[in-house]
Amino acid sequence: REMNNAGDPNTPVDLNWFCTNMTSKYTPITAYLYPAIVPQWTALKKKTEKNYNENGVIQTTTTTDYEYDSSLKLLIKESTINSNGNMNYIAYTYMNELPLGAIKSKAQELNFLDGLVSVEMGTNNTSNKKINEYSLFNNVPLISVEKTNTGFGNTLESRLVYHNYDSYGNPLYISKDSSNKTFYLWSYQGQYPIAEIKTTGYTFAELEAIVNSVFSVPSINALSTLAVPNEAKLKDGSLQKVLSKALVTTYTFKPFFGMTSVTNPSGITTYYDYDNRGRLKRTYIKEKDSNGIDVEKNIQWYDYHYQNQ
Repeated sequence: REMNNAGDPNTPVDLNWFCTNMTSKYTPITAYLYPAIVPQWTALKKKTEKNYNENGVIQTTTTTDYEYDSSLKLLIKESTINSNGNMNYIAYTYMNELPLGAIKSKAQELNFLDGLVSVEMGTNNTSNKKINEYSLFNNVPLISVEKTNTGFGNTLESRLVYHNYDSYGNPLYISKDSSNKTFYLWSYQGQYPIAEIKTTGYTFAELEAIVNSVFSVPSINALSTLAVPNEAKLKDGSLQKVLSKALVTTYTFKPFFGMTSVTNPSGITTYYDYDNRGRLKRTYIKEKDSNGIDVEKNIQWYDYHYQNQ
């Protein structure tokens, strides 16, 4: 509080006052002056593209203008028109434009005001719109419903409903058109999906009970938090066998490299190998020979060379 004559630590230091009044108490004095840091923002405002024919003559010119909102500097509109008179646009709205309420308050707290709320795409004669509605899942604002104006009379209809998320914000249960259900299982600490389950015959509670039994976990969210799941169960068709009323595809991954296996609804597993630089080296399946021993059968393989090598 002695650093300025206002007695307020939030008030900038008055160096003239400090040097005049405090030299007897603070000796020697070293002071530093820094230039004010002014935030800079650079954005693309206009783009012009010209297409030429083989004789160097311009065939068409296309101009795209970009508009941004004044507060968060988010892109709110792209307008494109070409020399033939064809026009199209894409307009965006974000969480910061929602009315104040529980969703927006939480979004402000989590610095999530750039969450996409709607996208409208139009041309000279038509327009299509998609709207994201948000709800609080695990006290985090996440998409609960996706709506599009593909209904009769261009009315908005719910196309996807998001029922559950894990603690990492990954969707666990999505339904489409009020009937088709898709469940997702995640793991590797929420980084990768390990199963896609398409069904009309299971509830989320029924599915969770089966998954908990197969993987010996207390919940689907607990499966998400595992550093490495039980990969043997993901490769041997365990889920495919117990979920007889669903189409199940399972995956394993090597973090920071990529997918290492995918097992389709028929229980056939395709494997992926990588070199020590993280490049895909080959894909293969395993088939049993006459002695019942697994034999690897290459599907594709890749060889990498620098030019002229």
